[in-house]
Amino acid sequence: MPTSHNGWLRAVLDSPAKVELLAFFYLNQYTVDDAAGLSRWLGLDLEKVSIAAEELSQAHILTKIGEGKDAVFTLNRDEKIQEAVENFIKTYYLPLDQRHQILSDLLQGRTIPRD
Repeated sequence: MPTSHNGWLRAVLDSPAKVELLAFFYLNQYTVDDAAGLSRWLGLDLEKVSIAAEELSQAHILTKIGEGKDAVFTLNRDEKIQEAVENFIKTYYLPLDQRHQILSDLLQGRTIPRD
């Protein structure tokens, strides 16, 4: 896995739910919650959040503890993962104009542009 957020992380973030989950966990780094709880926090559809959380855990961005509906998710504590997440959020999510562009692109079926 490359250490730069410009490659692997942006490739994984292919839906608004994944971007919102990533931002939520970045801003709430010690949160441990199941998909239903995350869905409530984010105000997003449970099925979309479940799929996004599962895929982010498969990409090692989130850590999944347990299985099925009892599974909970938390942000991976790996230093390189945390650095990549922080770089992505500060560069692409926190600036409001960038956030709107990313979410608009994803909703229109486009991927996040690479530098």
